[in-house]
Amino acid sequence: MRAIGWDHPRCIEPMLAASAAWQALTGVTVAWEFRPLADFNDRPLHELSAGYDLLVIDHPAIPEAVGRDALRPLEELLPAERVRRLAREAVGPSGRSYRWDGATWALAVDAACQVSARRPLLLRELGEPEPQTWPAVLGLARRRPGLVALPLLPADALCALLSIAATLGQPLALGGEVPAAAVELLAELTPLLHPASWTSAPPRLLVRMAAGEPIAYVPLTFGYSGLAGGELRFGEAPTGPAGRRAPILGGAGLTVSASSRDAVLAASFAAWLCEERAQRDVVLAHGGQPAHAAVWSAPRLAGAAGGFYADTRRSIEAAYVRPAHPAWPAFHREAGAELARALAEREPAERIAARLTGRLDAIQAAAA
Repeated sequence: MRAIGWDHPRCIEPMLAASAAWQALTGVTVAWEFRPLADFNDRPLHELSAGYDLLVIDHPAIPEAVGRDALRPLEELLPAERVRRLAREAVGPSGRSYRWDGATWALAVDAACQVSARRPLLLRELGEPEPQTWPAVLGLARRRPGLVALPLLPADALCALLSIAATLGQPLALGGEVPAAAVELLAELTPLLHPASWTSAPPRLLVRMAAGEPIAYVPLTFGYSGLAGGELRFGEAPTGPAGRRAPILGGAGLTVSASSRDAVLAASFAAWLCEERAQRDVVLAHGGQPAHAAVWSAPRLAGAAGGFYADTRRSIEAAYVRPAHPAWPAFHREAGAELARALAEREPAERIAARLTGRLDAIQAAAA
């Protein structure tokens, strides 16, 4: 079988280990290829699916891919109860994020959401407490310009806006508005950020931070357990009113291509890798970030990975799931580019929010 994932050790190492274990169990080879993270986020699945049996995917890509007949519903390939159980056993909303139009199109193999990152020693040296709320984040950034960073490449800028809007109790929904209050918070913060915010995707920004770049705090970044420890620690996303937090859900799922000639076998591999045992003994053991809730809860993980799993669990349990719609990936690309440009040019928040709302309205109009 042929499979494709994304080119980060968090995906590469566990998938290669899974292939070796699966071959030992079944005699079947899974040959992996890996694509860049930007391609993982932006390239439509129907352009890839014909060449592979298995794909590691981002959940917002599912509606468009299903509309292009690129994927197989897993209930056709596995016992429906097993599919439902694996979805229930995934941490937070990870499992249900892969459901669309009455079917399950992927199983959660990797779980992530936006969380905070910090350098505790640097904060202590400066006499600064770790921010727990968005007002505290703004306070730190005002007192120490350049000490706070936030990934603001187009896709990441929109992810930050989505997390902030949901945390403010105004989550983006189809047919709704982009809240000006969320844009205003971003607009207040961006002039105070470290310059690397504009040029670094989350993994690169975190590596720079861990290597000693003078960045002490990042309020929203997708968490990478493999980077936790030493100079770098992860924590819960900042809260908004009434202690609410709702950071955007990330992670990855394993899906089966509609063109696969070995679809049942491909689905069996996906299900095996998403069971608790393989999530612990293969994914976690080889540097992956498991999606199974029982693995996140394992007592031995409490102090492992710099405390990553224990210290970010509340965030992933409360994560916001992006709207499921075939036009959402295009909206994310276009709105992210619009938002990043407007923030860089310091446009008024109300104007930015109105233009993004217009893009959101266009999704509904196109579907009408």
